[in-house]
Amino acid sequence: MFTGILNIGGEITGVPIIERLLELERDPAVLTVIDCPPGAACSVMESIADADYCLIVVEPTLFGLHNFKLVYELASRLGKKVGIIANKWMGSYDPIEDFCHAQSLPILAKIPYDSNLALLNSEGKIAAAEKAEYAELLQSCWRWWARRRAMKQLLILSGKGGTGKTTVAGGAFIRLAQAKAYADCDVDAP
Repeated sequence: MFTGILNIGGEITGVPIIERLLELERDPAVLTVIDCPPGAACSVMESIADADYCLIVVEPTLFGLHNFKLVYELASRLGKKVGIIANKWMGSYDPIEDFCHAQSLPILAKIPYDSNLALLNSEGKIAAAEKAEYAELLQSCWRWWARRRAMKQLLILSGKGGTGKTTVAGGAFIRLAQAKAYADCDVDAP
């Protein structure tokens, strides 16, 4: 395990830490899953650089849509393929579905809003390991992705914090992919 510390009054970005983690020699036969910081800042750009595929977790709100569009635009400008997981889904939310349809973006899963997910998260548990319905939902998403990709680096990102990126999507994909390598590049969080 590698960690880094940002010194108060010194570094103002996690980019040097991310650069160092991504420079480490990885086994090319093993999938690396990267939990990217939320948003579209420099640390996100650094995390995206070598990704084979970007999985964006979005929540169905106007704020979520706005931030999702920023992250999608960044990934697109960097030439990355993108898939979507909609978390905290409470029925149809036309703006996200319309945007994804217009951009030909696959919505790989719609995870329904469930207060039990927040409880699992607060206990440090992975939803796909604890509840069969989430395991099946995310397994079908994983199977879709795995059939189409011979990838070495999967990036999971979101437009804003609190979308469930790490606990729902990140943890599930690491488990389902049986990934041996994982980088939590969300260095701006405590």
